[in-house]
Amino acid sequence: FVGVNFINLNFHVRGGHCAMAFMRLDERLLRYLTDQVKLMGSMELNHTHQQIADDLHSSRVVISRLLKQLETKGIIEIRRNKIVMKQF
Repeated sequence: FVGVNFINLNFHVRGGHCAMAFMRLDERLLRYLTDQVKLMGSMELNHTHQQIADDLHSSRVVISRLLKQLETKGIIEIRRNKIVMKQF
């Protein structure tokens, strides 16, 4: 019974990672920001663009461009070394 539960848990965890791996980077970024807000318990994230890029296995330039797009849509506000989620 314990072995079966472990296998089910392992399957669901890996399934989540696989599903996220097939998401577009802009979707992954928004999900990452939403998860970080929930984890930190604050709408303000003290993450640099480079830290986010490292976490998402991308480049800082690409992440900066995507963050700017999210800001233009009114989803986030970009400040110096801070990202404020306006909605999620």
